[in-house]
Amino acid sequence: DGWNLASKIIVVGETGIDMHDSVIGRVPGVVLQANYIESLIDDRHFLGLGTLGTPLATFSCLVIVLFIFNGSTTIKTAGSLAGVFWLLLLLTTYVSFVHFGILLTSWVPVSLGIITGLIVKERE
Repeated sequence: DGWNLASKIIVVGETGIDMHDSVIGRVPGVVLQANYIESLIDDRHFLGLGTLGTPLATFSCLVIVLFIFNGSTTIKTAGSLAGVFWLLLLLTTYVSFVHFGILLTSWVPVSLGIITGLIVKERE
């Protein structure tokens, strides 16, 4: 009798040399790879907004930041409004991630947009 490997996944790797830090301590890379594969098979991964939704959401948020900085007369007002918008964006990101498993990443470029807006506004 041979092994029945039909419809099976085999992960081959080093267990003593290829070690990585993880949330459960140091584990072999082959164990991490097996965990990734198992997560994908069990459909335990986070969704995004897709190839069209993510750029559109990011663009929309950056347009809002642009309106905040163009519509504000002082850097203090612009910074305050942009800060409130950024906090709302972080809250939305947290809620969508924790409650719906959707990973939003628009806050990263928006953070850079706010920093850039503050620098430009200060130079005016």
